[in-house]
Amino acid sequence: MQPSIFAPSLATEYALDRLRPLIPRLPSPLNNLRVIPAAILPNNIRISPNNGSVAELCDEYYDPVLDDEHTGDVKYGYDHCGLPLVLHHNAPNNSLFFIWARKWGSPLFPRYETWQGGSRLMAALRNETSDQEE
Repeated sequence: MQPSIFAPSLATEYALDRLRPLIPRLPSPLNNLRVIPAAILPNNIRISPNNGSVAELCDEYYDPVLDDEHTGDVKYGYDHCGLPLVLHHNAPNNSLFFIWARKWGSPLFPRYETWQGGSRLMAALRNETSDQEE
């Protein structure tokens, strides 16, 4: 069987280390998935607690009001990824909180929550489909 290939433009070493053991547990044919990113961000770029002046900024300015039921503690980004990263089209939520968190007040690069728009789009498509069936 030919493998399915997922080729993101960017992936972190951390994400790949977490993803690879899960792939064999997926239903067929996805359990034969090959992840081939164009670029891999190594773990040594991650900002973590007690790891320099940027970590001190995170500790000093983080406010637990930024936590929510979906993300939990985002001081070092979602899932504590600690990425000092902004992409041309958005700021990933696994980047450091002060880069993207709107609740913080003045993020450097506000994050645009694409999943909310996707949910509205899917709801609109469902409504359009049900209108056509009538």
